[in-house]
Amino acid sequence: MLYFAFMPSKLQGRLPYILLVAAILVLDRWTKALVQARFGLNDSVTVIDGFFDITYVRNTGVAFGIFDLVSLPAKSILLSAFTALAAVVVTVYSVRSPARNRLLQVALALAGKSL
Repeated sequence: MLYFAFMPSKLQGRLPYILLVAAILVLDRWTKALVQARFGLNDSVTVIDGFFDITYVRNTGVAFGIFDLVSLPAKSILLSAFTALAAVVVTVYSVRSPARNRLLQVALALAGKSL
């Protein structure tokens, strides 16, 4: 296969997981752009009545608004640095773990998206 010719040996067995991360990132950006284009802030649409609604909100505080109340001038820099560090840790762990451990690799690929 041609795509293996230019990939380092540590990444050769990880191409499906790399493609999974890329697909999830593209899908994430596409759905966010779609919501921004079609919704006003705090607008909501019911998908499954009483179970699932899509509401356009902006989260400036990371997961579950943890840092939403923090008002440091360097907040975005700190959050970006933390995200970059976490992405490096997940990537290093993935590369050091066996590629044949599919469940772990898929979990790490999905964790990489949540960063």
